[in-house]
Amino acid sequence: MMNRTEKMANMEPHDLTRGINVSAYKLSLAKQLEENAKRLKEHYQRVQSQRKEIETQKQEVTSFVCDWQ
Repeated sequence: MMNRTEKMANMEPHDLTRGINVSAYKLSLAKQLEENAKRLKEHYQRVQSQRKEIETQKQEVTSFVCDWQ
């Protein structure tokens, strides 16, 4: 039976880094997805506020015209 250091010595170098790279990739991907979700949420909120502002402006114009007549 091999002990841990013998197993590590027998492993190929790419075996050691493959797990690390995959984990780093997954962490990077998860972070990127989280940032994208945050940006999408911010964009959605910005669009909603712009729509509300446009609606308010339309109502102001309509009320001005009604008051003038």
